[in-house]
Amino acid sequence: MGEREITVIFPEDRVHLFRGAKCLELEMGLALVTISFPEEMVESMGLIAHIMNETRWAGVNVREIFSTYTEIGILVREKESNELYRAMLRLKSQK
Repeated sequence: MGEREITVIFPEDRVHLFRGAKCLELEMGLALVTISFPEEMVESMGLIAHIMNETRWAGVNVREIFSTYTEIGILVREKESNELYRAMLRLKSQK
């Protein structure tokens, strides 16, 4: 995994920059929802699983997940981004 592939995300008006590149798939109409959390949350067991469960319960299909130390990016179809955002607000209110 990851040795021969790379995911590149860019605005749709930049597609022309990749003309001629070998591309497995080109998807349009996607949205990236980013969730930030404080450093102390990194030690919370099951944090990503909890976020993904809430996403599943909301009926949102995740295209890809990106993570850094204190952020998780969830790539979804644009038409599902509002539902994902509402699901994350519900999760936040459960603190």
